[in-house]
Amino acid sequence: MDRRIVVPLEVLYACQISDVDFLEWVKEFVARVYGDRVEVSGFFEICSSTGEKVFPVLLIKARVPIREEELDELELELTSRIFGLFSRLTEKEKVILRRRVAEEWSLQQIASELGVKPQTVVTFLKVIRRKVLKWFLSSS
Repeated sequence: MDRRIVVPLEVLYACQISDVDFLEWVKEFVARVYGDRVEVSGFFEICSSTGEKVFPVLLIKARVPIREEELDELELELTSRIFGLFSRLTEKEKVILRRRVAEEWSLQQIASELGVKPQTVVTFLKVIRRKVLKWFLSSS
């Protein structure tokens, strides 16, 4: 039995700028509840026909026979945590994450696009980091 959980790129980007290893966090989270009965295999990416990344998918496998209900609970908890953070990111924060991490834009370039000062972009990045640390680390 295995489960696949879609992870929005912005959540991964938010973790990346916050120095949180998302995959390691998931592995530790799963291990606390399921020990070595469940394995987090990592990601595979769903791509468009042009080869562009559309979204990553987290793969979770049962190593031993396990009740479907247990996997349902695990999937629900992880999905709630992942999409809980995603829903707390504003649209502007999501744009900043995509530009900064995926497209490697400078603070100045992002500020220019958004019509704000570079320091405002820095403030947005700090807010994103606080959200990640609160959502993933304090509620582990």
